[in-house]
Amino acid sequence: ARQVEQHKGELDNTKQQALKARRQHEEAKQQVRQLTQKLDKIKQQQQESNATHQQTKLELHQATAVNEAYKALVAEMRAKIAEHEQAAEAAESQIKQLKEKGGSGAQDEVRALREQMVQQENDMRAEIERLKAEMRQRQAQHDLHESRWQQRYS
Repeated sequence: ARQVEQHKGELDNTKQQALKARRQHEEAKQQVRQLTQKLDKIKQQQQESNATHQQTKLELHQATAVNEAYKALVAEMRAKIAEHEQAAEAAESQIKQLKEKGGSGAQDEVRALREQMVQQENDMRAEIERLKAEMRQRQAQHDLHESRWQQRYS
């Protein structure tokens, strides 16, 4: 009888240990689930951060391209103005030489040169207006990128 009691005691003790082990196992499984959820959330945040970073890099690249195009347009406009100024100086010099030479043919040549200068100036003004319009368009694109940037990071 004593042995039976002892076995019952050992059995009860083993059952208690098994229940305790089962509870610990369930708690560990719950902790693993919680940690897995946290890890999944961190992975998702990292993916979102990477996507935002890629978008930012793309927008920065676009803004840089717009800025470079704007600089190129300014340089082109300056070159056109310098070219026009040189042509005007050359025409003025020719007119001066023709006036000094005199004669009725010289007057016709002076008139033709002046008309040519006026036409070149009109062409130059049209080209400058075209470049200004293109610059305004580029500036509008830049402003759009800038406002998107500000909205995202403010």
